[in-house]
Amino acid sequence: MGSLDGIAPLRDQLVAVVRERIESETYPPGTKLPTARELADEFDISARTVTDALAILREAGAHPIIAPRRWRRCTG
Repeated sequence: MGSLDGIAPLRDQLVAVVRERIESETYPPGTKLPTARELADEFDISARTVTDALAILREAGAHPIIAPRRWRRCTG
């Protein structure tokens, strides 16, 4: 189970965690990321906070690209 316990907003903490998991290939290229509900349950936060965090990663051009609908990690 994940843990968010810093002083930064939960959304920003989750951005950092997901980015680290992408970079470390915990989420390998071409695989689906966990759903917003799954991440919300893992970190005990709202699905809206997760959706906002994933949108930030997408808008920031996180490489690999995070697709907006299914949040699939693409190799593009």
